[in-house]
Amino acid sequence: ARHETAESLLKQSVDVEDFEDSEEAEHVQIEDLQQVYQFSESIWDAAMFIGYPQLCFSESFLLALLFALTIFAQLFFLGITYFVFTAPLFTNQMLRRLEDWRINIGHNIKYYDSNTLSSLTQRVCNPDDYVAEMSSSTSSLVQQINEYMGTCIFNGPSLVKVALLLWGLTVITELTQIWDLFRGV
Repeated sequence: ARHETAESLLKQSVDVEDFEDSEEAEHVQIEDLQQVYQFSESIWDAAMFIGYPQLCFSESFLLALLFALTIFAQLFFLGITYFVFTAPLFTNQMLRRLEDWRINIGHNIKYYDSNTLSSLTQRVCNPDDYVAEMSSSTSSLVQQINEYMGTCIFNGPSLVKVALLLWGLTVITELTQIWDLFRGV
């Protein structure tokens, strides 16, 4: 009955009279019906066999455990990405405090260095040219920002872009394989 159903579908989709001999027509018809899925060495593919009668309970349990662990790891990574990397490093309150420091302390005449003819803000923002004798926390923050931003292409923002690109491509590959698996089933 299954073969008859396939033949009736073939006749609807491919007109046998378009081909010169019946062997060529049958070959084309069979190729049209075949959708082959190539299993890969992935827990996503192996999860298809959880509860399969040929696997004993312990093997199915191990597959289910590994599948759950994979899902947990993916969700954990998404959680880290969302809660750590999407939170702004500089809140509005912190930016206001830095602005207040710059206006009230950094440019205050009291902290002007007459030897180097520089304000405290200049000394903090240019640690290579000056020695910042005070405001070490602000100076440290400026140094960390400068190290992260870098002066060449090999810097923090480039690393983040490459990591997100690779992660995105990996997710797209996994989703494509999952889609192919379900299409093949």
